[in-house]
Amino acid sequence: MNKKLDLLITLTNLTGARYLIKEYYVNTEQGSSYDKWVTFGGLPMSNADYQILSNQSSPGFHQYFCSTENGSLTYSTQLEPLEIRYTEIIPMGDRY
Repeated sequence: MNKKLDLLITLTNLTGARYLIKEYYVNTEQGSSYDKWVTFGGLPMSNADYQILSNQSSPGFHQYFCSTENGSLTYSTQLEPLEIRYTEIIPMGDRY
């Protein structure tokens, strides 16, 4: 059973009109060194093999702009099982 979790957060009383949303995530498809090791065969590895594993286990990244509406901003995402997601919500002021 591969149920995903829908997450919806509304922030209120915001003063800025435009925000940059940055998301960094690790899941079974992106950034998980364990899952990548399993695809490598799940066997003991040499130092050189660890370096290859490390190079292929980078977190996913996505960013986009979002505007407030009446001082509110709604952030929504969908988390896969075992996913870790770090999200930054950055006020842009006059930038961009």
